[in-house]
Amino acid sequence: MFAKGRGRRGVFLNLKVFQREPDKKNEPVRTVVVIPKKVLPRAVDRNLCRRRIQGIFREPGVSLDGYDVVVFPQKTALDADYRKLAEDVKKCLDESRSSR
Repeated sequence: MFAKGRGRRGVFLNLKVFQREPDKKNEPVRTVVVIPKKVLPRAVDRNLCRRRIQGIFREPGVSLDGYDVVVFPQKTALDADYRKLAEDVKKCLDESRSSR
């Protein structure tokens, strides 16, 4: 599955974008945030980071309809300002859109 997707590397996170089946192209984006304990050992920090990233994908203009997105935050994502994190996500998504 991971071999089929396209990876994007940002400052605070890595994205993996997968195209869905042709009959599901008009459905909204599905997002998964994967944060291993090795990256953020405390559950409170993992949950905070996950909520921030999921909130960014709820903002208008951020979605990538017809695709599945897997997000792998780095340790620096926890300390990042929300605006900088949102800019990083949008930049990675824009790179994915332009390389379709």
